[in-house]
Amino acid sequence: MWILCCRSQTFENLSSYIHVSYTQGSWSGFLGTDFVRITSLANLSAFHANIAMITESSDFFVNGSMWHGILGLAFSDIAQVGCFCF
Repeated sequence: MWILCCRSQTFENLSSYIHVSYTQGSWSGFLGTDFVRITSLANLSAFHANIAMITESSDFFVNGSMWHGILGLAFSDIAQVGCFCF
């Protein structure tokens, strides 16, 4: 999924810094929110989603993958405390 937040008319920068560490690697950036539409799922309407704009990463992406971010969709029951799901 590609997002150019500066071109989105519905993107809202929440100005909230986030840092996530894994067993190997980490990333950091800022939280925002926007409407997302997954075109391959024609029956799914656009939905409001939290988006982390990754600005720095260390040993996070697979070398040569050309990935620029991640999209995580999860059930509310397994979400981190203090976060909200749509």
